Amino acid sequence: MEQWPPIACTDALIKLIDLERECCAWIQFGVTRDPIAGEADVVLTAEGEGEAVLAGMFVAG
Repeated sequence: MEQWPPIACTDALIKLIDLERECCAWIQFGVTRDPIAGEADVVLTAEGEGEAVLAGMFVAG
């Protein structure tokens, strides 16, 4: 299996987040990027009922 360097993964993640921002404007995406290591942290938040919807998106079932 091919492994991507962290910077390539981070770039792909940022592109995905940009797409998600277009379709899911009710979600706030916070991205913190480490320019040296090339890693990123992402925090998703939403107001009101959005928080429960977000949590439900990541529940297996």
